[in-house]
Amino acid sequence: MRIVVAEDSDAGVGRRYSVRGLDDALPEKRGLSAEELATIVRDVEGTANSPPTWVFPATDRIYPVLLSAGVRVRRCHDLRTTEGLLLAYEGRHGEPRGLAAAYARARGEPPPPEDDTPADEPSAQGVLFEPSGPALPHGVTATEAAAVVLAEQERWLDRLPTSERMRLLVAAESASTLVAAEMTADGLP
Repeated sequence: MRIVVAEDSDAGVGRRYSVRGLDDALPEKRGLSAEELATIVRDVEGTANSPPTWVFPATDRIYPVLLSAGVRVRRCHDLRTTEGLLLAYEGRHGEPRGLAAAYARARGEPPPPEDDTPADEPSAQGVLFEPSGPALPHGVTATEAAAVVLAEQERWLDRLPTSERMRLLVAAESASTLVAAEMTADGLP
């Protein structure tokens, strides 16, 4: 079971989130508060027969919100990290790897430039004005874009001669994004 969790780009004031099951696991829900998102994730993690894979455009933007609500996940696929690994494999270091860039690349379009400054830690509390990265095309939701990017990354991985090894690296690096967020929230052991 794979479930996309993304920040809504059209939320207006404060942060809002969307979830969308990719395997008919969960109907799309948009405009969720941090608390509503945490409740959904907690429920799915607690009732799934096998751990779902949470698809995050960037774990460092979503997972701290869940951690602040006391929710942990067991598996994720970090789209930004995976995009960076795939680009690096092809010697394309330094190319934009965020959701908007990966979505444009998946559609055969030039990716928009990305701001290289690290994002501030997201908080569960809404803010009036918050800088964001490049925007997705009008009418495309973050969950739709994430699903397209995930499918393209899977095709990209399938084409590699070292597909299985790269898939293992993607899983390990995605897991490390969870660990990094948890260590940031909890501190070093």
